[in-house]
Amino acid sequence: EAAAGRDLEQMYVLVCVANMLLGGMSAIVNGPVQALFADSIETGKRSKLYNWLFVCYIVPTLLGPAVSIGYFSTQGDEWRLGLLRNLILLGLGLEIPVAILLCLFRDD
Repeated sequence: EAAAGRDLEQMYVLVCVANMLLGGMSAIVNGPVQALFADSIETGKRSKLYNWLFVCYIVPTLLGPAVSIGYFSTQGDEWRLGLLRNLILLGLGLEIPVAILLCLFRDD
């Protein structure tokens, strides 16, 4: 049981480090991306596009919990590490198309 406790402790530390990296990445990426977005829009058209940007933030905020509810509804309402790992991997997989689109952005 002592080994299992150490394993859980290591996993917790890894989750904390991953969250710190995610927060750091968000801080680095969001600022320049927002500035580039604002500079890329003509002055009279910013309101409409900022509304679309807000929608693009809100929709994933709503879909994330909905996907989690659907996942646990189909897989059983048990918080086992294997199920949680798969749910996290699903969420990460859904980030791939977003990352690809971000890499394809050009400000011409």
